[in-house]
Amino acid sequence: MEITVPEAALRANRTQETIRRWIWSGRLRSRKIGNQHVIEEGDLERMLGGAEAERWTRYLALRDENLAGLSAASRARLGAIDLGAWLDEDRDAH
Repeated sequence: MEITVPEAALRANRTQETIRRWIWSGRLRSRKIGNQHVIEEGDLERMLGGAEAERWTRYLALRDENLAGLSAASRARLGAIDLGAWLDEDRDAH
């Protein structure tokens, strides 16, 4: 599956600018669709060595588990979960 630079930045816990630098330097392969770079998930995971991908998978599982018990109105009211805070907590725990 292909992901965009913003999605790659979230998964890698890096800035979008860092992802673009990796692309420009040749460290991370991408292709352009219009004016947007897209990256193969596998290429990003290989570059990160799997650690960030594993953390992302755990985050998604926890998010889904926590949201499952809420009503649709509550889920809509909550909106996006603070991914940055969750990643910081997860990183501190290891």
